[in-house]
Amino acid sequence: MSRGTQIFGTAVAVDHEGGIYTGMPDGFGKVEFQENGRWRVTPLAQWQGNDAARVPTLFSVIQEGDDWFWHGGSGPLVGWRPGDSPQILGRADTIEHAFRLGDASYLSDRTTGQLFRLKAGAMESVAFLPTISVNETITCSAPFGEGRLLVGTYAHGLWVFDGSRAVPFVRDGLLGSEVRINAVCEVPGGQYAAAVENHGVVFFDAQGRTLQVLSRTVDHRLTHVRRLQSAPGGVLWGLLGDGILSIEFPSRVSYLEPLIGSGVATAHPYRYNGRLWMLVDGKVRQGVYDAAGRLTGFTDDTPPERYAFALSLAGGRLIAGTNRGSYFRGPDGWVPFAPNTENLRILDPNPINGRWLYGARDEVGWLRPTADGYELSATLVPFLRNLYNTETDADGSIWIEMGNGRLGRLQRNGDRLAVEFFGQQEGVLDGWAQIFKIDGQVRFNFHRGVLRFDPIARQFVSDDEFVRRHSLLNDVYGRPVRDVAGRLWVAAAGSMHVLEEKDGVWRDLHEKMPPGLELYFLCVEEGGVVWLHREFRLMRYDPAMPVAKPAPLQALITRVEFPLTDRNWFVSGRELPALAFGDNALVAHFVAPGSLFAGPVSFEVKLEGADDKWVDAGSGGAAGFNRLKEGRYVLHVRPHTSELTGEESTVAFVVNPPWFRTRTAYVIYGLSALALILLVAWLASFLQRRENLRLELLVAQRTHELVASNRKLENQVEEIQRLSQAVEQSPNGIALAAPDGSIVFANPSFCAIYGYELTDLAGRNIRNLAAEPLSVELEKEIADALTAGASWRGQLTNRTKEGRTIRVRVILAAIRSPDGVIRNHLALHEDITEWLAEQERRRRLESQLLQAQKLDALGTLAGGIAHDFNNILTGILGFGEISKLLAGDNFELQDALAQITKAGMRAKDLVARILTFTRQSNAQLQSIDLSLVVMEAVKLLRASTPATIEVVAMLQPGIVRADPTQIQQIVINLGTNAVHAIGDRPGRIDVTVQLVQVDESLASEMRDLAPGDWIKLTLSDNGHGMDTSTVNRMFEPFFTTKKPGEGTGLGLAIVRAILTSHHGAVRVRSVVGAGTTFELFFPKSNERPFSLPDSSTPSSGGNREVLVVDDEEGVGLFVEAYLRKQGYHPEVFTDPRKALAAYEKAPTRFSAIVTDLTMPYMTGAELLERIRAQGRAIPAVIISGYSEDLMRIRSETVTHCAVLQKPFTGEDLGRSLDQVIRSLSTGRNA
Repeated sequence: MSRGTQIFGTAVAVDHEGGIYTGMPDGFGKVEFQENGRWRVTPLAQWQGNDAARVPTLFSVIQEGDDWFWHGGSGPLVGWRPGDSPQILGRADTIEHAFRLGDASYLSDRTTGQLFRLKAGAMESVAFLPTISVNETITCSAPFGEGRLLVGTYAHGLWVFDGSRAVPFVRDGLLGSEVRINAVCEVPGGQYAAAVENHGVVFFDAQGRTLQVLSRTVDHRLTHVRRLQSAPGGVLWGLLGDGILSIEFPSRVSYLEPLIGSGVATAHPYRYNGRLWMLVDGKVRQGVYDAAGRLTGFTDDTPPERYAFALSLAGGRLIAGTNRGSYFRGPDGWVPFAPNTENLRILDPNPINGRWLYGARDEVGWLRPTADGYELSATLVPFLRNLYNTETDADGSIWIEMGNGRLGRLQRNGDRLAVEFFGQQEGVLDGWAQIFKIDGQVRFNFHRGVLRFDPIARQFVSDDEFVRRHSLLNDVYGRPVRDVAGRLWVAAAGSMHVLEEKDGVWRDLHEKMPPGLELYFLCVEEGGVVWLHREFRLMRYDPAMPVAKPAPLQALITRVEFPLTDRNWFVSGRELPALAFGDNALVAHFVAPGSLFAGPVSFEVKLEGADDKWVDAGSGGAAGFNRLKEGRYVLHVRPHTSELTGEESTVAFVVNPPWFRTRTAYVIYGLSALALILLVAWLASFLQRRENLRLELLVAQRTHELVASNRKLENQVEEIQRLSQAVEQSPNGIALAAPDGSIVFANPSFCAIYGYELTDLAGRNIRNLAAEPLSVELEKEIADALTAGASWRGQLTNRTKEGRTIRVRVILAAIRSPDGVIRNHLALHEDITEWLAEQERRRRLESQLLQAQKLDALGTLAGGIAHDFNNILTGILGFGEISKLLAGDNFELQDALAQITKAGMRAKDLVARILTFTRQSNAQLQSIDLSLVVMEAVKLLRASTPATIEVVAMLQPGIVRADPTQIQQIVINLGTNAVHAIGDRPGRIDVTVQLVQVDESLASEMRDLAPGDWIKLTLSDNGHGMDTSTVNRMFEPFFTTKKPGEGTGLGLAIVRAILTSHHGAVRVRSVVGAGTTFELFFPKSNERPFSLPDSSTPSSGGNREVLVVDDEEGVGLFVEAYLRKQGYHPEVFTDPRKALAAYEKAPTRFSAIVTDLTMPYMTGAELLERIRAQGRAIPAVIISGYSEDLMRIRSETVTHCAVLQKPFTGEDLGRSLDQVIRSLSTGRNA
């Protein structure tokens, strides 16, 4: 540890809560971890009085249970724990060890080997042996039953100490010989572990019997183990000279690779003459044992210059098959017996009539022991090559592994031997076939599944029975085996499994194995030991070893990392200090203590307050959380293995709001503004007082000169004040910046433009106000202008404090000192965002006005075209009608003429609708049935509506005073908007007319309504709807939500204007995503509706002469033909002037006049007026293609005159003419 740069501790003490303590030059301190990941020492207890000078730094500590003994190598031994006062227990020249037994403490001195008892403040020597030297110095201790300790010595092994006397624990062996014991501790199961200097770690029981030795032959660092500490779960920790050691004890698995000392690519164990032999990577290795019978290593015992392929046992002898002949092990070494037989191995360990079956390279045969060796009887098998693993089937045949994609089977018939080969044609898969036998049946394991041999089909097929019985296993690897207890050992799904069968059901025993273990070779010994081997690993499993009780599986949150502020908080409780909003991203680190050898552990996390779901965090021991909102959170972490879920760990924390949203910040804002105001007031007052004082002194000193100076000063002050006021009150933003761009002054307008206080802007680089960095070219342009002494003008896009982007007009100029050096930059900023928007708005309004003018011109054009088209239709329909009358009984011709008339009527209807849509005349209010007019508009709407949209009309009769044309325009406009709102998807438009009673509540809600009876026209759709802001502006002229070019913004404005002219009101309800409803209210009228024309059959003309005038020749011919058919004598004129001249020649000749309204030289109304001016009220029928003209004629109430709109039928003309003639005779107006 260190405080500052001074190092003063080499050992620490740890309490039950995990607190760490160390000695300091002036006492004791606690080690605390800081947010930056480092630690510091906080003083807890200090020496008082003379002790502060007499006690050296206590850099070492010995923890024995609840006792802490502190020392500095020599001198005083101090007892201290947190909460106690330091107490000097005794002194020694060189302190080796301190411990407690009973109610006394003991101290061993390495200098002399003496042992001192410390009790009640006294220190006395303990003669625990008759003679004591340095070699008997007690170095370590461990409890050993009631009132006794097991103590280690400097050079005489382990002893048992009862407080007064010590006796040897054992007389010989590693624990009783002339060895130094560095550490001793108790391990689970009442057993012990001792660190023996220059040997390693020895595990033994209470009787002194050695159980296992982890010696320096395994790892040279085991030579010097300084301390041992037992932990739950069978874990023993050791402190090395240059590291930390972790041992699992007791453990059923031992690793033998360090004892072999080679790569261990292949390894096979054998027992011969009471020793362990190994065939490893072509070498025969014989076990080496110490005097106590413990295996300490292996020695190479391979036949000279040979590669050993296989070891076998036959006739009590060990046989080695090599690449250059075969050998057996004799009393003095290896003896050759078959020099030409390569790679020999015994195929079946069971002899047949004193002989063993063997296999070798390209041969099989019988091997029989003799007095001086073996005798072979060989059968050559070409292409057999080498034989690897073998298994004997139930019928006595032997299956042979022969390499990739090859299998062989050896069958015998008496002494005759035969080998048959199997490959892909027989179903052998690619890859190495691994043969194994379970329950007497041979199976074959490939990387794609387990196969069996079907003797009938002579094919290798999938072993479904094995898969069914062992459903727990997937992806079997290697060769499964049964141990002596009947358990099944198999590597599957990436790990080793031990299965036990009970009542026909297999269950996994979850035997503790190294993780990720996939073995391709297992060997079972008679005592139950199982050898586990895969490439580069060789392990021994001993079921006789006890299993330590596992440590509780629990999570521990160790620290929380804050990457945004580069801080670390080491968790020591269940709650962290409140976090600033800048620490709203964190990474929690956690572990599962005590699970070092417990197999793989994964973690799940849950952040209460953000998400109540458990999330898999893997096995990395960390979980990150980003962008946490302000509030309280609780982090839950729990570990789990494949078998169980452990105890969770929690830590709570609070994320505070950002500083600028705290109450303190708001108070600071207010105080800052107040302080600024007070400061400005005080500064102005101070400056004024100082100036006044100076002036008073000048007055006293120079009265005569003061008058002129005072006038000059007053002028200057006034000028400065005017300039200051101009700057302060300027509507444009003015700022001064240093040459590096930092702002030194800004007037209120500049601050208002960007939303900052002056204190916020002071020192800020003016370039940072830009929404985006200026281009290199623009930077150079500005710099060149300022350097040349000119100003720069332009527009920039900047960003306000709230993040809003604005456009500013900027003027930049340099302010130079008298010597020409640029001292400051003057910046004039004007926010032109709204001005630019207004210019854009005006441009759009001009465009929309132009569009409206175009639409008006289009309406006029459409009206003119419709007039001409009506003239054409009049001729078509008229002559069609006459032709139908002349057809007689020619029914086929009548049908054809009916189709012509039908098409003409459809064209007439279409023209009428076009004229209705384009008409722009003033409202001509008349009493109408609103439902009939709306139905006509609905017909037109349906004609232009896509088939995917349904138009539903529910119309009740209701009399209102209205202009039918404008009512239709309202329905068409609203219906078209509804169609656009629905778009391409299926939809529905509902149109209703109904009588409603407006009460006081509704009248107060809509200012244009009064209580009473109203007729309500409702049009609703299920389109995309509108938000509140759109509804508030929807009736504004030229306001539209459609794309440019798709709408003028005049439709709803026209609807509002029409309603106003009809003394009506409108209410709009809209929900985004649900649709829109327009409710239009019209005052109910009590007048009778406008009467329809008489539909009776016209009477005969009675040979009356009729004056017909129409500039369209076809219309005139039709009228002439029909009137003649009706018994009239018409005279047709295409020029109204000639018609007038004909009438003036014989005024009494004509009984009636039929005239077109719109004609060259003279209108029909003018012609009628001039004829009647001669004193005779001649009946008249005026016809026209313009409905507006007809409406005007009606409104002027011309007597004895009927108006008829083109196109019309002959019957329409006959009825109208008959009506006006009769009206004249009866004396009433037509």
